[in-house]
Amino acid sequence: MGSKLWKLCLDRLKQAELSYELESRGLSLGTISEMRISVRNVFKSDFNDSFRELPYTFVFKDDVEAVDVGLKELEQLKITFDGNVKHKSFRRISALLLYLIRRVNRSLPVTADDVGIRNNLLLRVLDLQSNLEHMIRKPSAVTGRTDTKSPISSEYSTPNSSPVVSDSDSEV
Repeated sequence: MGSKLWKLCLDRLKQAELSYELESRGLSLGTISEMRISVRNVFKSDFNDSFRELPYTFVFKDDVEAVDVGLKELEQLKITFDGNVKHKSFRRISALLLYLIRRVNRSLPVTADDVGIRNNLLLRVLDLQSNLEHMIRKPSAVTGRTDTKSPISSEYSTPNSSPVVSDSDSEV
């Protein structure tokens, strides 16, 4: 397994997730196709620091609700995921996981209770990430091999890292 396991496949982000990425930067919305193109261009610009983000204006409660919805979906996807990174569901899992990490990290808790809620959400996301990584590292039923090397480089296992945007979002 390569060191770049988690990729943000923009074609796997839903409308609300694309809207969030654009609205958080003060950009206008459009059709889903237009938003995917805009988000892809924004992320490419993010890598070379040419794009400046606006002060974060989302309400903490809205972030919590969005992350809760995403966590429920990720938990459902995990149930049917067999550890095969070539399976079409893995691209959605990967995109959703990176979106959730980014959204939790950008959230702005107001009270001490909010900080606890934020920390709990981050822990839940990272626990799911760890569980998924464990499923992926299991011995292959076909080859019998075990990959004991971590499939995630340190830049992907930390919640503050930038996502890797996949230019190839076609299904396998």
